[in-house]
Amino acid sequence: MTARTAPAHLGEPERKVWDTVLRDYAIEDAPGLALLTQALEAHQLARECREAIARDGLLPGGKAHPLLVTLRDARKCFAVILRQMNFDLAPESKPGRPSGR
Repeated sequence: MTARTAPAHLGEPERKVWDTVLRDYAIEDAPGLALLTQALEAHQLARECREAIARDGLLPGGKAHPLLVTLRDARKCFAVILRQMNFDLAPESKPGRPSGR
């Protein structure tokens, strides 16, 4: 894997995100690439969980799908890593009602 090539174990959707991120941001250092890899691994895990839940249903056998917890954790991990990489977006305006002035 070079700095410009997505890791081979990532799925096609995650490799597309890798390419887009590296096109739009200057991430060339090893820690940044490691964080991006971890974020996309979490993204892939969440995607695979969503696919399995969609296939099996939310309540297979009358019980909550066991991958719901993994899906939640993978989504949280993805969001945390994005914030660590400063991809957290600030709102364009302050929350709340406009002042009317």
